[in-house]
Amino acid sequence: MKSPALASLPPHLGIAQSYPRHRYIVQSESAGAARNAVSKAGGIVTGDLSVIRAVAAALDEREVAALRAEQLTQLHIYDDSAVVASSMGTLP
Repeated sequence: MKSPALASLPPHLGIAQSYPRHRYIVQSESAGAARNAVSKAGGIVTGDLSVIRAVAAALDEREVAALRAEQLTQLHIYDDSAVVASSMGTLP
């Protein structure tokens, strides 16, 4: 398994501390709005999921907190985890 990407504080803060980034799905009223929210929080957009009005993103705990602090009404943050089909049968 790959190790998570690390985010570093800017050097002007005087503390070089790293925070692990994790994968999330960020959904909003549009994929563009989700992309803008992630960028504004300092996260990295890793994929476009416009069919569900969302983006895949790499975020550390500070960036997730910044997204939640925005309190955008249609913004939802989900852990990006593997999805497994629950049916062994064929689809119609």
